[in-house]
Amino acid sequence: MTSKDSDWTAVLPAGVCDGIAGQQDLTTSKGGWALRWHLLNQLSEVLQKSGLEVVLLKGAALALQVYPEPWHRRMKDVDVLVRRGESEVARGALVGAGMVPMTKGLPRPRTGRLLGESIFIRKLGSLQMTVETHVQTDALVARPMDVAAVFARSRPAPGLAALRLPTLEDHVLMVALHAAAEGFAHPWGMVDLELLLAKGVDGNVLIGRAMEWRASTGLYLALRTLQGLGSTRVDEAWLQQLRPGVLRSAVLKPVFEDADAPRARWKKPRGWRFIAAQAALRDDVANFGAGMARYVMLRTVERVERRLRGAP
Repeated sequence: MTSKDSDWTAVLPAGVCDGIAGQQDLTTSKGGWALRWHLLNQLSEVLQKSGLEVVLLKGAALALQVYPEPWHRRMKDVDVLVRRGESEVARGALVGAGMVPMTKGLPRPRTGRLLGESIFIRKLGSLQMTVETHVQTDALVARPMDVAAVFARSRPAPGLAALRLPTLEDHVLMVALHAAAEGFAHPWGMVDLELLLAKGVDGNVLIGRAMEWRASTGLYLALRTLQGLGSTRVDEAWLQQLRPGVLRSAVLKPVFEDADAPRARWKKPRGWRFIAAQAALRDDVANFGAGMARYVMLRTVERVERRLRGAP
């Protein structure tokens, strides 16, 4: 193990990296990254042949973008953002390359289509890896994020012509919103945010884009969480611009222990608690309400269909 491997977390505030303690098996990580790099190359090749590009999300993108070595970032699967109109073409390309769509054990075909998610399994000998395609980055209901603009601003990932990386500002927002969906209890998300900010984020662009995406509350709470863990990279001027008003703070209080150092009252909330937490974080209330109405209707239909089939 090189010194670069063993001490890379030393530059991080202790509170930020506390949550990833004991998760630094670099021998396994290096081997895992070799397999993922092989998968990323294959993914890039098949998409390029189909004339498609996708934006890498979460672990794979962050590994290539902000970590000292890509294997420093743990990940369970490869997530990509696909243009909604190209999702079926992308699906065909992945299936043609030997990736198997996951259908068994997925009891939510209608809401799955609504959310625009597809899961594929790629087997490599006795091992298997997962590729997930998304047409939105939010849980349940998409915010007014301009996906075309995200693609236009992105840049090619090194050595992967059909795979692109988001801008730093776009990526900060995506990571913050993912942390919000986890009740701000996602330790790697805090490390991701710290390293993204260390790369030099344009605060004016970040704040403007948060407002454009109606994501100011989620970003504010994520940055306050990071600051509460000891980070000095959070600009107080950003927090002042993002700080929720009195009414929003009152809505947040029942869900989060402290809006100035948030943790969901229910760690990684599920079910109706998850919906309540997301509703409290959403700035696009009307859009979220309409989207949830569609989701609940389709979820009800799915449950009726399962009972009619005699499924548990």
